[in-house]
Amino acid sequence: MSNLIKVVIAILLVVYPILVYYGLNNDFSGEQLGIILLVLFTIRSFFTRLKTNRDKVQQIFPIVMVTGLVVLTWLFNSPEYLLWYPVGLNILFLLLFGSSVIYPPTIIETIASKVRKDMPPEVVVYTRKVTIAWCIFFAFNTVVSSWTVLSGSIEYWTLFNGLISYFIALAIVGIEYAIRKLIIHRKLAQK
Repeated sequence: MSNLIKVVIAILLVVYPILVYYGLNNDFSGEQLGIILLVLFTIRSFFTRLKTNRDKVQQIFPIVMVTGLVVLTWLFNSPEYLLWYPVGLNILFLLLFGSSVIYPPTIIETIASKVRKDMPPEVVVYTRKVTIAWCIFFAFNTVVSSWTVLSGSIEYWTLFNGLISYFIALAIVGIEYAIRKLIIHRKLAQK
């Protein structure tokens, strides 16, 4: 049951921009939307095991950020503060991925080590480059997401944060997978 709840909450968090767009166009208040988001993060926290300090930061930062955005929305009676949520998440991921480049192992290396425990040095170097590529993506996403908020267009915001940024992320995953397969193929051909 807890896995089903985690999947449902993950889906709702992914479609957050679409939910905000719908809510703001259908007489939901910013406070209502913010509380929904806060409840989703709180429920998610009950079903997530925290193993490392990175896990704790990934768990606590979004809740603190969303709480701050909900408070600002309530204080100033302005739902626009909720539009900064994707910006905050991109900053969080940029900081997490970037700090893992400075203080290894990188996040990508950690993920890869779950598949293969004894990674050769060239794989560690490769995972570092992939982590840096993700840092570039998160920095780009932060800038564009900020622009969509500042533009004042809920349509631009929803289009980029609810669709385009996901396509870019999927493209990065696909390109990285193709490059990895090509590198593996070349290594096997050299043997």
